[in-house]
Amino acid sequence: MPVDGGRVRLPLPKDFRIIGTLNSFDRNYLNQLSEALKRRFSFIEILPPSRRYRQEEQGIVIYKALQQLAHHTSLITTKEEELTWAGIISVRANTNGIYELVWQDKQHPFFSIFTQQLWPLFETTRIYRQLGTAQAIALTSQLLTPPPLLDERKESRVRYLELAFFPFLWYNRRQWIEITCVFEEGATMPKKCQGQRKKKEQQEKRPATPTFLLELPLAVDPGQAARLRSHLEAARQLYNAILSQGQQRLRRMRSDPAWQEARALPRTHKAERAAAFSALRKTYGFSEAALHEAIKGLRVGWIAAHIEAVLAQTLATRAYRALNRVCLGKAKRVRFKSRGRGFSSLENKRNNTSLRFVLQPPEEGNAGNLLWNGDRLPALIDWKDEVVTHGLRHRIKFARLIQRPASSPRAAGADEEGYRYVVQLALEGKPHQKKKHTVGTSIVGGDLGPSTLALFPQQGEASLEVFCAQLAPDAKAIRRLQRQMDRQRRAANPEHYDEKGRIKKQGKKKLHWKQSKRYQATRQRKASKERKLVAHRKSLHGHKVHQVVKLGTTIIIEKISYKAWQRQFGKSVGLRAPGMFVELLRRTVESTGGILVEVPTRTTALSQWCHGCGKKLKKPLSQRWHQCECGVGPVQRDLYSAFLAAYLDPADPIPSCARYQGYWEGAEARLRAAHERLTQRAKEGQTLPRSMGLTRARARLPESSGGPPLEPAFLLKREGREAWAEPLEPRRFSAGSFSTTTFPQNVQSRTMNIGKFW
Repeated sequence: MPVDGGRVRLPLPKDFRIIGTLNSFDRNYLNQLSEALKRRFSFIEILPPSRRYRQEEQGIVIYKALQQLAHHTSLITTKEEELTWAGIISVRANTNGIYELVWQDKQHPFFSIFTQQLWPLFETTRIYRQLGTAQAIALTSQLLTPPPLLDERKESRVRYLELAFFPFLWYNRRQWIEITCVFEEGATMPKKCQGQRKKKEQQEKRPATPTFLLELPLAVDPGQAARLRSHLEAARQLYNAILSQGQQRLRRMRSDPAWQEARALPRTHKAERAAAFSALRKTYGFSEAALHEAIKGLRVGWIAAHIEAVLAQTLATRAYRALNRVCLGKAKRVRFKSRGRGFSSLENKRNNTSLRFVLQPPEEGNAGNLLWNGDRLPALIDWKDEVVTHGLRHRIKFARLIQRPASSPRAAGADEEGYRYVVQLALEGKPHQKKKHTVGTSIVGGDLGPSTLALFPQQGEASLEVFCAQLAPDAKAIRRLQRQMDRQRRAANPEHYDEKGRIKKQGKKKLHWKQSKRYQATRQRKASKERKLVAHRKSLHGHKVHQVVKLGTTIIIEKISYKAWQRQFGKSVGLRAPGMFVELLRRTVESTGGILVEVPTRTTALSQWCHGCGKKLKKPLSQRWHQCECGVGPVQRDLYSAFLAAYLDPADPIPSCARYQGYWEGAEARLRAAHERLTQRAKEGQTLPRSMGLTRARARLPESSGGPPLEPAFLLKREGREAWAEPLEPRRFSAGSFSTTTFPQNVQSRTMNIGKFW
């Protein structure tokens, strides 16, 4: 083996084995090793030579390339360990096995092309793809083909070398950043390559376009459904494999001492921190492009028959985004997809290959089909729907296949496993805006709470409402199913509970729970209820968003930490999802040309500030009314915060007394009117949270305050209620008059019916 200062003989035992590949790209043609076998070997990656050994590697490349072409011409001669191209170049191997390169004619066109164009290009390519010396030898052999060697005219050799070199450069144009190809004076680019370059430049200049989604159901037969489930299972295993490999790279990168040194750099030195972290990512291959290369070695065997290369890249991108959230501290861990959880969606990068949606022209029927792996899945298109018609007029960027569970296999459109399939089309342009959804021009201030939403437009009525109040009945039904599941699980597993009904502690041992058929049916009913709850909540969010946009397109709210809300108000936040509402509001406002401004709560503190005197007084959450000694108030706290937000300057969101003096007189009446409407709803019987500041909040008031209280017995029959409505005492007469009181026959019969309850 070559070592510093010479060579050394290394004896190997008979039981010594080396298993390896020529380069990283050969993994695509080998069977994947099992994890059990991998644990018994140490894998050592041998990287390509660095730029420090440029001269030595160039000598090897030219020596091997000329050796392969020596039989084509007599100009190349070999003598012992020296190879010579007459009058141009000579290569000789010294005693250390290093090839020494000597250029005899530096005016030859091959010298400028090899040293100034080919080799800088090759070294730049190695930044993104670790090509070995064999690729450089093959490229040089391609350049030194027989015509330039046999033709004695210098002009012909120059022209041929340039034309042979340029297609290679253009074919690999996406893999390097800044490559300048310098041609000799008088040389021209092939017309085919000129057209491709112009087309590429036009594509690069195309600006980013807005995107919206359109969802269409698919009509899938049993055979297609079985194949789709197989494809998604292959995608699940491939995603878990690349996620595991990326997680290993992330852990190795974090365990490097250079990672802690980079974290210790001051945050004010942004350039140094970015360079340090970028170098670590490059060293350990933790980047989206690196995972794209890594997944090529995982997409082998039967998985390659189900998942194309372009779909594998989208899976690698999905895994990288999940891992990058952990790397940046936005998430604690990644979640692998179990067989029970499944893999429910898969998307493409473009709509011209693999998973794609094809829409027939009108003369052929206007039918739409999702094409994938030889299957044609027809989409159900309602051309009378204005939203669908508007969406299908736009260019399709890519398609996404989604698998959704139905309530049961007997549900409409479900397969034998109880799944429905839909296709989501990512379309270029803006979504359809219905005529009933008008867009306002005012500035709206908002105050969003865990269960309330206060709005105050500069022009219009103020409002304070319960956020997603209609979701409460669905939550109660889910809670009943949860209690039923708990009873069924206790009945099927009595050995896992102690005498007090608590689950027995088994340490690290995992309990095995038996599930009855009724338990599985109840769990499926609960899952169906939760899906309906999610769909209902999304519908309520959309309805409320359009109501807000109708008031104005400039929305100002406070920036809230929804994670902190989850710790304090977990039940309400989990039910109403205010964070999802804000995200939907942001997208809708931006699509209409407006803006959503989130001002920081620490600098504004709208609920603690008074515009009359400019003082900031910290209030507890239990204090729901704002009343200051300067004369402002009393006014409901959430409504007052929305009023202050409506007149903030988005560029400088710091409240000042002078800003509100001209608006308070007219705003105070609108705030009181909003509170009166809220009080009226409480009197009518609507359940309101205590955060609204009403004394009888969460207490349903009776429909009428008059009349005697009802006994429970009279609530059972209609006849009893009607009899109770009759007068309790006979009619009174004046003195000196006499009359007998007779009851109608129907009243007597109702009185007899009442006697049944005593």
